[in-house]
Amino acid sequence: MKQARIWLEAILLKMVSFPIISKFLRFLYSQPLSYFFIPLYCRLFEVDTSESEKPFWAYPSLRAYFCRRIRMDVRPFHKDPLTFTSPVDGVLIASGKICQGQLLQVKGKSYSLEALLDSKPMADSFFDGTYMTIYMSPGKYHHVHASSNGVWIDSKHVFGRRYPVNHFSRSRVDALYPRNERMISYFHTEHGNHCIVMVGSCQVGSVQKTATDDSSVHQVRVVDKGDEIGWFDFGSTVVLLWPKNKVELVKNKKIGDEVRVGEPIATAIT
Repeated sequence: MKQARIWLEAILLKMVSFPIISKFLRFLYSQPLSYFFIPLYCRLFEVDTSESEKPFWAYPSLRAYFCRRIRMDVRPFHKDPLTFTSPVDGVLIASGKICQGQLLQVKGKSYSLEALLDSKPMADSFFDGTYMTIYMSPGKYHHVHASSNGVWIDSKHVFGRRYPVNHFSRSRVDALYPRNERMISYFHTEHGNHCIVMVGSCQVGSVQKTATDDSSVHQVRVVDKGDEIGWFDFGSTVVLLWPKNKVELVKNKKIGDEVRVGEPIATAIT
């Protein structure tokens, strides 16, 4: 019976991971009738409606509300230039040292840095470095912001599946993040390079990069801490990477703690 349950779970996860499922759900969430589900969504996921730029009735669909912006005065960014701040609102689910090119997904499961970045040269540049993974539940603010002043030097969109990224899936799907669609962004700061990986999920339309003049080609540009770099249509996870001996993670955050946009998460080692 247990083996049958495991097989059923695997089949269901495989089915919902196909991008066409996410596209169909995005179509439904984009319809004007979905507007009437916004109050239910807010109650189910305990959304703090006071933070939104506009009242819920000003959004034309559930998808539009999900992609809402918040008033940035409620998310002040830590000003210390040595500090890297959280790019998202979410829950800290993994952090620490990248050990021999492996990152922790969940207790007992790890995944390859090279597979995540889809590049051996880039993986080598973060070998034995530091990482932090933040999960964004459906009720969270889903825009992503620069963690430090610097130059956004490159980005890469890797297409893939859209497995859910909750604990249930993380504990059952091997190498989940490298399997899913993701946007990989590289930044250069006066304290060295770092990387933000935006990982898509089931029911997450696509991972979106904040547009420049030509969004099909990455344009190198200067960013200030707090500048928006992208957003998710419906959810998910970010993985932050730093090279070896470049940062020290804050000690007042442990696994399971909430983090908010603008809060310190790491300090540059000078």
